[in-house]
Amino acid sequence: MSEARVPLSTKATLLRLIKNMCQHKEIAASMIYFTLDSVVQFLISDDRNIGSVALSIVRTLVSLNFASVSRCIYQLFYFKA
Repeated sequence: MSEARVPLSTKATLLRLIKNMCQHKEIAASMIYFTLDSVVQFLISDDRNIGSVALSIVRTLVSLNFASVSRCIYQLFYFKA
């Protein structure tokens, strides 16, 4: 999402929607690789609301015992050029 085009409130709302979808294990398992990269990018957002919602998504996925979540985060932070 481009910062210039999408209001922060819309980004926060979309992140909350993703978090709600992650509550269902089957849906979360199928979308984890597609959304985790975007969610992790929002962790460093200047807006506190967006950062906290992004962190809650990661917490939700971890609480569902997805071992691949930590592996994906590790790869996103340490193997990007």
